[in-house]
Amino acid sequence: MSAHRNHLSSSFLVVFLLGLTLAGCSTGAPKASSTAEYKEVEHGQLTSGAFVSELSGKRVKVRATFYGQNAALLPDGYASGRYLAFQTAGADPLRAPGFLIVVAPKTMANTIFAATVSETKLIISGRAAPVLEYNATSAVLGRPTKTLIIEAHRIEIDTTSDQTVTGPATAVAPAPESITTRPAPPQAGDLNGTFVGEITNQQLVLGVASGQTSSLRVTFAIVQSGDQITGIWTTTSGASGTISGTVKGQVINSLSGKQVDPCNGDFKGAAFIAGNGILAGTFVGTDCKGTYMSNFRVTRQ
Repeated sequence: MSAHRNHLSSSFLVVFLLGLTLAGCSTGAPKASSTAEYKEVEHGQLTSGAFVSELSGKRVKVRATFYGQNAALLPDGYASGRYLAFQTAGADPLRAPGFLIVVAPKTMANTIFAATVSETKLIISGRAAPVLEYNATSAVLGRPTKTLIIEAHRIEIDTTSDQTVTGPATAVAPAPESITTRPAPPQAGDLNGTFVGEITNQQLVLGVASGQTSSLRVTFAIVQSGDQITGIWTTTSGASGTISGTVKGQVINSLSGKQVDPCNGDFKGAAFIAGNGILAGTFVGTDCKGTYMSNFRVTRQ
């Protein structure tokens, strides 16, 4: 389960004061968005992580292939009562691999739900927003990586492609959508306690996800001393072990997991302190059954 984290950039505040309509609130009547206001970019520019600084806060337009809607894709900071999230691949997935998360007001749901996974071609216009991502790369680096999502202002079925349209061909946000203020992150010393949630394990073959996944309930019992955390973890399958890491701001760097049951294993990763007692992160490592990437999201009890 990939969890993604949203941050408002300083450039957003500047544009807000100039009265432009981005993903935040507007002080006047909403203005209809014109597609001419958006710069067309390649799907790979948004998913590669190499263009975060150049595109953050910018209005962009991208051609993409719909790859499914899931409530778990919604990044922190967006109210689930107002937004939904879906993922896309490039218009030509084989040429431009990588998935992009798109956040849209629920008023766009009819167009989104009319799309067919891996078939429907979309033209998405909106604001590129930076988030922290937890994946195999972040686990190896011991810290989260920064990537981009799109806050959709307009979604169109690409009529230049040969496809059947079964729902509304165009969806436009009725008004500028504001992002729910994120709760303040815990401060140092606030991670003592028990955290319970879900961990999703995906087996890796030659460093590539095999598609075989399993989800389990996981419990972390954590003790923090200064900027260091230690603890134990258990899952509903009977697996257990220890964890340790270093807290730096909202990030737990160099997160290390040791498995002792049912066999020895070593995992490295990183986690993010999302606020409201939530931790989310990724491990990559090996035990006697193979190599895995594990994504977890847990809440303090």
